[in-house]
Amino acid sequence: MIKKVIMLAILLFPVLAMAQNEEDKKQTKYEEFVSKTGIITKFVDTKMEKCFFNVNESFKVTLRMVYGEVKNHYFLILEEGTFMSGSHSSAHIEYSDLVEINKAFAKLLSEVDADRELRPEYLQNIFTSVDGFSVGYYVEKSKVKWIIKLRHGADKISFKQPMEIANYLLDAQKKIESIMAQNGK
Repeated sequence: MIKKVIMLAILLFPVLAMAQNEEDKKQTKYEEFVSKTGIITKFVDTKMEKCFFNVNESFKVTLRMVYGEVKNHYFLILEEGTFMSGSHSSAHIEYSDLVEINKAFAKLLSEVDADRELRPEYLQNIFTSVDGFSVGYYVEKSKVKWIIKLRHGADKISFKQPMEIANYLLDAQKKIESIMAQNGK
C-alpha cells in the first residue's frame, strides 16, 4: 500500500509542478502587449512623486505610456528591489485595471470599520486584479493590517495609511487620464 502511494506521488509530482509553472508563465497585459513583434512601439516613462511605496530607495513608481502603431496603452508601474540583488518584484497596472483597483479600494475602505467591529479571529478582504496585483486588509482580533502584493508569488507589502495609498492611486489614474486627453487617447 505504501509503495502504491509513493508511486502515485512520484507520478503526480511532474503534473503538479507543470500546472504551477503554467500559472506563473501566464502573461500580464503589459507582457502581452510589449512582446508583440513586427510593430514599432515607443515607451515614455514619467516618474511619480514619492509616496508610501518609496519606503526604501529600491522602490520605484513610474507611469509608462506605450505608444503603438494601432493603439496606445498606459500603465502604472510599481517596482520593488533590483534585478542585480536577485529580489525583484513588480506590477504593471494597465489603465483600465487601475480604474477597477480604485473602485475596489474605495469599497474596501468603506467596509474596514464594520469588519473590525466584528472582532473576528481572522478576516481577509482583498481585491486582486487580472494581472495579480492585490490590495486589501486582514483583521485579526480587531487589529487591521493593510497589504499590497505586486504580483503572484511576490512578498506582501504592509502599510498603515490606506487613505494615502488610495489618494496616490487615484492621482495616478488622473495623471494617465490627463495624458490620454493630450494624446487623443
